[in-house]
Amino acid sequence: MLLLGTGSKGVEFSTIQNFKEKNAKLEWGLILQEGKDLRADFFINASSSDVGRIFSVQIDDGESIEVEITEDVINSGKFSVDLLSVSEGFHIFRVTAVNAYKSDFQVLNVRLIALGAQGSEAPINSYVVRERWRPSAAYSSWSSSSGHAVKAWIMELTSESEGGHFSPITTNFGYYGPIFKSDNKALEMNMSFWGDQEGPVNKQSHLLGIGSSQGVFGRWSHEGTGVKVRDWQNFDSNTSGTYTIGMRYSDDGAFRTFYGYFWNEGTEEWQLYSIGRVLIKSKLTSLKTKAFIEVVGGAEQERSGQKIRKINYRGWVRSSQGIWSELDQLHLSKDSEFVNKNSGITPDGERFFTSTGGFVNRAPYIESHVLTKGASRQPVYMESDKLEKFDQVPYVPVVEQASLSRDNVLTVRFKVKTEETSNVTLYWGEEDGLSNEVNYPHKTSFVVPAGDKDALHTIEIPNVENARFLRMLVKDSRAQMWTFDTTFVHFDDGSFE
Repeated sequence: MLLLGTGSKGVEFSTIQNFKEKNAKLEWGLILQEGKDLRADFFINASSSDVGRIFSVQIDDGESIEVEITEDVINSGKFSVDLLSVSEGFHIFRVTAVNAYKSDFQVLNVRLIALGAQGSEAPINSYVVRERWRPSAAYSSWSSSSGHAVKAWIMELTSESEGGHFSPITTNFGYYGPIFKSDNKALEMNMSFWGDQEGPVNKQSHLLGIGSSQGVFGRWSHEGTGVKVRDWQNFDSNTSGTYTIGMRYSDDGAFRTFYGYFWNEGTEEWQLYSIGRVLIKSKLTSLKTKAFIEVVGGAEQERSGQKIRKINYRGWVRSSQGIWSELDQLHLSKDSEFVNKNSGITPDGERFFTSTGGFVNRAPYIESHVLTKGASRQPVYMESDKLEKFDQVPYVPVVEQASLSRDNVLTVRFKVKTEETSNVTLYWGEEDGLSNEVNYPHKTSFVVPAGDKDALHTIEIPNVENARFLRMLVKDSRAQMWTFDTTFVHFDDGSFE
């Protein structure tokens, strides 16, 4: 049996490369028709700088056999490993880099692995079992038997996976959810607001706030364009491995405002994650309650289709009357073929699950159907006193008035709406750039000392020309908040009455 670096989508590899990181791993699924003592012959390319690299070879979770790369191995271009008493049936053949590479001059790669019976030239009666290189996306859809329109939702996610994945909740503006690492932990989220960021600046999607002094107002332009928070590890205090997020919305003029929250395990409180606005294009009567599991990366690079990604979910939705109901129905769609995806109810009856990947395929669903589960135990984050912060934001700064005098002095009166010392930035230009700072050609920054949050402040900025629209951003230790609306700059003599 020959194990090669076969690719996908027509991509072929002459060698298996990039054994750079510690614990870099390759795996093949094997089926042996009879038990054997096996020998694995590795044919490699390497240089003297690879001396000292160590690789381990293993069948399933059995003994790990380590091989050190020496000058003799490099000169011969080959090393062998004996695997004793391998039984018939399905097995995982693993090759792991025990130590990391030390320099860019290390070039070790594998040309071929020949797997055969010890002491015999005859081929073994066996098969390679393979799956799609990158697991295909799996989708989930839930509803509440209450039948109410959804004005807000809360979703709890835990990962029981063998590899990393991105598993957000599908939203009416894009998606929102944690980014899971291979250890089933998440440090940060992705809340992406799609929009035409190349179109008219006064119709673009934009962020209004971040619920922390960390993070930046970011943009993205792959597979479309939009805005999102970057560089904030909001789950750094999470120790349980359970991640809970929530969202609500309101329609505000030409835009729809979405408020994203997460349960902070460190403070045991709901905390604002981000606020974003998108242009209203159609009436919204109910938020989506759907999700997907996606493994990010090129199909020929993310070769982990044999690894199962699984998420356990439970959630609640709020009606327009403020009544919370549990999502107790899972909608399963009709299939046309066998797939290595699955959905159902967890053994404890508390949650739904969805998975993708692995070697086991389930039979297709002949008809679409719904699974219903019983009520789960109420978590602390659903207690009424805890939910109060789900409808709050740290503060919303306000510009009371802005005026440009004949001698080009811009005068702005404003309230920061926070008692803390705050860093204030004013942005202005000839177009309404909303709260996308890249749309404004001019800005100025200053500090407002701690004090009464409702105190009225005045600043005069000289030598200002062409100021038609103005927006303000306030940052303190708790949050970074824009004014929710753009202020039109009036022309007068520079005085306020």
